[in-house]
Amino acid sequence: MKQIYRRMHSDNVPPDCGSVEGNVFLGQARYSKLGVSAWVTMIERSNKETLRSIAAHASSSSTASASASTSCRDDRHNSNSRMSSRSYLEEEWADEYCKQPIVELRIVVQNTGNTGRSSSTSMVSVPEQLVSVDASTRRRGEELMELQSDARFVKKIANLDGTPYVYPASRVLEDIESNLFQLRLFESVVIQTHIHARGCSTTTKFRKKSKFTKLLLCGGGDGDKGGGGFGGSVTVPLVIPFIPPP
Repeated sequence: MKQIYRRMHSDNVPPDCGSVEGNVFLGQARYSKLGVSAWVTMIERSNKETLRSIAAHASSSSTASASASTSCRDDRHNSNSRMSSRSYLEEEWADEYCKQPIVELRIVVQNTGNTGRSSSTSMVSVPEQLVSVDASTRRRGEELMELQSDARFVKKIANLDGTPYVYPASRVLEDIESNLFQLRLFESVVIQTHIHARGCSTTTKFRKKSKFTKLLLCGGGDGDKGGGGFGGSVTVPLVIPFIPPP
């Protein structure tokens, strides 16, 4: 079994995810020193449209929520002339709903280990973080942020069979509160997240605009001074470049 995973690590072969992964492959990456690989896919509708009805709370402090709230207010302002005073008051007190471009990403993360690290130091953690997609150009920087304003689209962590990821009871409380998940040797999970794809009415435009995404990884250990190249626990970014669309 170890030989199979070593081969998967060297060839960067993804595990069998079944229906959990998306139907459009975007990119892959591997961090050899930690022995972690990641693959990004996207859920694409048959008509390639990205517009979804979302709730945008103006009081939210996140970048994605604020931009979604601004877009909703702009949409509402354009239609104010057609709104009655009663409907306007209802709009003020109720959650704001509007159509915004939303793209669902599925990120498979696998710990295939490193031949220079012992099994006791092969634990890899992914700390709490907001997933973003870089859409920068030569003239300006831009990030498409994870949507947080709507509870229906909150980030989820799942096992490869689609069941929700649950921290083992043996993990300490501090790790559970500070990390999205932890992976022991040969373990895998799927991150399901929704990106507010500003200016991308279709998934084709999103693929043309987006460049890469990244994940922060925490690995190593006090005794990890072998071929892994780390003398202690470190946090490093795993950049996953996207393949340009055909």
